[in-house]
Amino acid sequence: FNLIKLNETNYAIELAVAGFAEDELDVEVEDGHLVIKGINRLVTEQGEVEYIHRGIAARDFVKRIKLAEGVEVNTAHVKNGILTVKLEQFIPEPVKQKVAISFEN
Repeated sequence: FNLIKLNETNYAIELAVAGFAEDELDVEVEDGHLVIKGINRLVTEQGEVEYIHRGIAARDFVKRIKLAEGVEVNTAHVKNGILTVKLEQFIPEPVKQKVAISFEN
């Protein structure tokens, strides 16, 4: 997969998913991980085929990518066989607390 920095707080992950239909891909966030699954992929709709050479994988896959704290998944889309998942990192504002000072005479 590719990890792309778009700007200071936005990133994208690209993963090749050529040959997978819309209902055969699943993208979830689970326990701090981005989980991408290619499921129930049909090898062929024409039945048995005799391959002379088989260089294209025809198996299900699961890709787990650990997300940093404060990173959220925004969108996912497929174009030209590449799944792009856009991420955004939320940088928390520093927590400041004003403490009252009491004076004694």
